[in-house]
Order: sequence, then C-alpha cells, then structure tokens
Amino acid sequence: MGADWFTCEAPGKDVTEAFTAAVRDAEFEHGHGGYTGTIAEKVTYTVIDRVMRTEEDALQFAESLIDDERVGDKWGPCGALPIYHANVVEPAMQRIEEFTVTVTNKQVSDPAQFRGEVEQFLKEVLGRRGRSGEVVAALRPSGVPDVQWKVSASTGTAGARALTRYVVAGSGTHETWASGFATQAEARAWAVENIAASSAYYSGTMYSAGDRSFRIEAVTRRDSDEPLVTVARVARKATWTVKVTFETPAVTDGQVPREPQGWLFFGWASS
Repeated sequence: MGADWFTCEAPGKDVTEAFTAAVRDAEFEHGHGGYTGTIAEKVTYTVIDRVMRTEEDALQFAESLIDDERVGDKWGPCGALPIYHANVVEPAMQRIEEFTVTVTNKQVSDPAQFRGEVEQFLKEVLGRRGRSGEVVAALRPSGVPDVQWKVSASTGTAGARALTRYVVAGSGTHETWASGFATQAEARAWAVENIAASSAYYSGTMYSAGDRSFRIEAVTRRDSDEPLVTVARVARKATWTVKVTFETPAVTDGQVPREPQGWLFFGWASS
C-alpha cells in the first residue's frame, strides 16, 4: 500500500474538536474501509506550533514540512496548525485580457513541449503588462502555438576538440567512449591478453573458452564528452495567443485574532 499527502481544514477554537470533526467528515465522504489517503486514516495529531496564520500562509507552511519526520509516518499523527480568516476590507478583483505573444529561438521538439517550457516565461512577461498591484492569477492558451521551424546544427562547447577513443565491442567493460582506450594498440593489447587469459584458464579441462573474439572500433566525440554535432529542430518564431486573468489581491485590515478560528491538518496517510 502507498501513502498520499493531504491537507484539510476544520473550524473551531479547540484543536481536538476540530480534529474529530475533520475525521468524521472524511469518513462520511470516503467511507470506513481504510486506505483513503485522507485524515480519515488518522487517530491523533501533533500541533506543530501555535503561530496564528491565514489559511493561505498556513497551507504554504504545511507544504514546506512535506519531508518533516513529525508528519512523515503514514500511520502516525498528522500535523495541526491554527488558522484565522483575514477580515477583508476590499475584495479581490479580476479582469481578463488577451495577448498574442511571439517567442523566438527556443529549442523544442514539438509545440506541446514548447507550451510547457515558456509558460512561466509568459507569466513573468505578461505580469509586467498588468496594472499597479495586479498579479497574473491564470494564463489560458488558445490552442497550440503557431510555430515556424528551422533545423540547426550545434558543435557543442566552444573550444572542445574532437577526440577518438578505441572501444572493445563485446568486452562488457570497454564498450563506451568514456571507457575506451586512447590508442588502437592499447585496445588490441587488452583484447589479446584477455583472450589468452581465458584460454589458459580452461586449458587442461573438459571445458573450452570457445571461439571468443572482440571487435575494436573507433568512436569520436568532443573531449568534453559531447557529440561532434547535434542536429535539432529549432523554433524560429512561435506565436501564442493567451488569455490572462489579472487579479488585484484582496485587502485585509491586518488584525490577527487572539484565538484560532479553525485548524489546518496535514500529513501523509495510507492509501
């Protein structure tokens, strides 16, 4: 059986009452059969600290503890953090705007890969087009990018020299450029010595070394252990139309209550 990471919230000042309610709700939603990967598998909790945090801040802190031994046992206690709901003075505002973005000289294998590679880049670029105080809340592409391709050849690290090594095919130990010999003579000497040693080992027995043979081949790469030339398809120009949701975050009064308004529970649970 495996384990899943979970987070859930429950209202209330008292951590034990909130924990009991969270477990009960999870059992109602996921059943009592076990291995749900939720708080339903937990029988106890441990309060990590009693610092008052908003729901968002508590969730970020909990995610930073994903490898913490206090919550790492899927059969052990889950973590608990007190939370409060920020008093909103001005609600968050959103607006949507569409942009056509052109990106050049991005080495990619296909438009789908390009889409994943430049998403963060687009968020940063388009974020600067937002109004004061706005952030990019969502970025939705309109289809796949329109890509104009070209084929480009690269010789790798500047100044790297071509270097030939000699490999012994069938040896099991000297079959790659990195493990090859500097000269053909060294490779030949190793092969002769190895076959002679095998023949001597079986001499005088009912067994035979057989018709053992090796092939010595030359392999040339850069001395930086790179290929001589890499040929790849490169996007000369890629045009992407995206709809961007800009958001002005909500404004709160900054007041922190003395007692928690709820609890965030988190950790690993059997699944």
